[in-house]
Amino acid sequence: MAASVFASLKVEMAEPTNKFYSFRKAKLIDCNGDLAKRWYIIFYAWDVQLGRLRRKRLYDVNKLKTAAERKAYAKKVIQEINKKLSAGFHFDAQKIREANKKINESENIEYKNAIVALQEVLQINKKIYRVRTYDSFSSIINKFHDFLKSKKWHTLTINRIEQEHAKSFVDSMLKKGHSGKTINGYVGYMKTLFNELLSRGYIEKNPFVGLKKQKEEISHQNLAYSNEQIELIKAELRNTDPQMWQFIQFIYYLYIRPSELRMIRIQDIKLQKATVHIRADISKNRKDAFVSIPENFKEEIRKMELQQYPGSYYLFTSLHQPGLRPLGRNTMGDRYRKHIKRMGINKGYTLYSWKHTGVVRAFLAGVNIKAIQQQCRHHSIYETDKYLRSLGLIENTEIIRHHPAL
Repeated sequence: MAASVFASLKVEMAEPTNKFYSFRKAKLIDCNGDLAKRWYIIFYAWDVQLGRLRRKRLYDVNKLKTAAERKAYAKKVIQEINKKLSAGFHFDAQKIREANKKINESENIEYKNAIVALQEVLQINKKIYRVRTYDSFSSIINKFHDFLKSKKWHTLTINRIEQEHAKSFVDSMLKKGHSGKTINGYVGYMKTLFNELLSRGYIEKNPFVGLKKQKEEISHQNLAYSNEQIELIKAELRNTDPQMWQFIQFIYYLYIRPSELRMIRIQDIKLQKATVHIRADISKNRKDAFVSIPENFKEEIRKMELQQYPGSYYLFTSLHQPGLRPLGRNTMGDRYRKHIKRMGINKGYTLYSWKHTGVVRAFLAGVNIKAIQQQCRHHSIYETDKYLRSLGLIENTEIIRHHPAL
């Protein structure tokens, strides 16, 4: 394989056999030349295990700063990838694992301690993770380390971690009272880390694959506020902390996450078009999207007189007006908790609850599910339906009203 492309870009593909494999040629997705968006090279190659074409995206092109540099780099990469695809290169995870294993054995590579290996693979991928995602991975590794130490398994090398250890880890979390949703999340993180190790030939099987999924009960966190609570908070914050009340309104009307909102710039707000641009670099799912500004919120935005500030300024800063530096990650959340604690509103309610409150009130006011899906930036109606059910909003009214009597 050509080190200039596949190896350097960490694309592990099996070399040609005497069999022809289907593929789709590589091409550049340049987002219409917008350098603020993530460009990528995309191609499809045959996956022997899946028995179908598998999509692969390469994002290294974003390391280059200008459009001309990116296009020149992409041209060379695309030419070489297409040449290899035409020659029969394809995805075969089993063959790659066997090849990596032989390399490791031939070089007498000593298997690393399990935690060291997990920490190293996390560092390798650090640049592709958001700060919160990276922190979550780091936290779960620490939890797994503590678990191994409690079982006196902390000296095990990474190739010695088996499914019995993974199951025992899950059991330990159940005993500690973690919710099914939390445990499933932890298992997902561990599965991702071990998949990285699997692709590098350090293990032959992912011990976290095939574990029984835990039952997820409806969360009682981030509850929607009642009308009485809304009036109480509104009356208090409009006088004592107007910036906080502005922040809340953006969450309530636009269904923006607090972590996204703190990074919104003035230029993202298109008041004439009644939209706010949620940039891919701040969005949780790394996708560009636009949300709508309701008519009854436009006047509140106008009162902020944003036109007097540069478009590059962040909307919310420690200056209590737009500025060059955004608020800290936990600033508004910590401040908000102090406010509602003073009001006697505690368990189950957070700053993020205002998004759920907006959704609940919109649905009860007759806003259709498609509009809610778009404003929530959900991938599908199914996802929105599931979300509304978790809020207790959707009932089987046809059965309730029309089921025939015996």
